Amino acid sequence: MTAGWEKGRLRGPSIQTGRGKPRKPVRSALPVMRDLFRIVDRTGLSYEALAKKAGCHKQSLTNWRRGEYSPYLQQFENMATALGYEIVLRKKE
Repeated sequence: MTAGWEKGRLRGPSIQTGRGKPRKPVRSALPVMRDLFRIVDRTGLSYEALAKKAGCHKQSLTNWRRGEYSPYLQQFENMATALGYEIVLRKKE
């Protein structure tokens, strides 16, 4: 099974947030986390605002982005929900 996004996958190298200084590239080992942080970058939402919506710490977001730690599934789901996405599993063809 693979995970996908109900709204479709967002791809691309752009990490300009529109808030001045661009964020560092996503280093997470999980492709789905890289996709999620690309969505974060495109929304321009601050880590403080996202952390508040997702119910986690701002530093946790930074650690997940750097690939230092991986979120639990519930944390990942909360983050996706805060961005207006849901996690969907589909069977590989």
